[in-house]
Amino acid sequence: MYKTLKEICDLTGMKLFITEDENKGYKFAISDKNIDFEYIFIPALKNEKNFFKEIEKHLQNKLCKGFIINEKFLYDKEYIKILDKYSPKNVLCTKNVYLSAFKIAKINANHFNPEIIILAGTDEIEEIKYKLSKNLNIDYIKYDTFWQMSIDPLLRLDENDKYAIIQTNINVPRCSKYIADYKEGSIILYSKISIRNMQNYETIENYNEEWCNLLSNGPRAVFSDENCDLIRLPYLNNLQITPEPLKCLIEYLNKKYIEIVIPPENKDYVFLDSNSLYSIKKGIKDFLNRYKENKKIVFFQKIRNLGKYIKNYNLELLLLLDESFDFIVLSDFEDYLPYIKDKNKKSIIVNFKIAKDDTINSIKKVIEYKKDNDTKCLFIGKNEILCSLI
Repeated sequence: MYKTLKEICDLTGMKLFITEDENKGYKFAISDKNIDFEYIFIPALKNEKNFFKEIEKHLQNKLCKGFIINEKFLYDKEYIKILDKYSPKNVLCTKNVYLSAFKIAKINANHFNPEIIILAGTDEIEEIKYKLSKNLNIDYIKYDTFWQMSIDPLLRLDENDKYAIIQTNINVPRCSKYIADYKEGSIILYSKISIRNMQNYETIENYNEEWCNLLSNGPRAVFSDENCDLIRLPYLNNLQITPEPLKCLIEYLNKKYIEIVIPPENKDYVFLDSNSLYSIKKGIKDFLNRYKENKKIVFFQKIRNLGKYIKNYNLELLLLLDESFDFIVLSDFEDYLPYIKDKNKKSIIVNFKIAKDDTINSIKKVIEYKKDNDTKCLFIGKNEILCSLI
């Protein structure tokens, strides 16, 4: 069974501010996806500005039996409004919501003792997670944020769970040791890794160290894609470097590997998150092969947070947008425009500087003008909201 609220507070240092029964146990959750159980919401959010908005959204779900709040918000007027409007059954108070979430996840990892599989990398992680979930016959949940993917699966554990799949792209620095510390003897799979978020890490050495910190708690097996050449893994007796790390992992668990085909999404656009060079290259190639006979438009938003690597990284991707595309819409590439137009004489190429809503509307009008029923669109950027342009 779950730890009681009193036990959770004693183990994490949180305070039980409001409760109907301190001896009752609940699951916790950061995401509202696939919720079919009573739970306490942990607002570990990407943007703290949405703190109360997210709490209110969860309290509208009858299965939500309370939430955790930061001490600094206890006298906030929005918190008082929520108490008056929803009369939550349980409120737990902490100095740091994120650290408390990690602590509860660790408690569950050791209490329920599942096989923890850590998926690490910038490329193909979601695809690997989907296939791994299907092979292990467990629920697949596509999470939206780092905090959800690296913590939420352990918060939802119960005694029936044999496996827990954790994702991390170390988009949030200094968190890999927390993930490694969940439970000794986890299994780690490194997919391909590309440069990202270099404004935080500054050097490849720092970036490499953060990835390698996942190894700090004695994993019992480590699998790495042989094309994972950006990081330097230390010598390990239990390290397998292979072209098929997922297959090797499944077989290591004494299960027969089943080839899983990911169902295509029924959209007239394809969205590529700008996590990595590998993924974007593969995505562009797949897009061009899939829609050979269609008119093609690509929208590419400049990738930032790369520090000194920003120019070479973006230029390499720009050169992949060749004459196979009828129309190329760029964002914030004014310095690159003459060079790209010299390399690509056939495609229509325009550049916009993303600033305000009027810029977005201008891009929308241009795409609508060029797009017809036979057109397929490719979006390369940070946020899928740009797809609303079509």
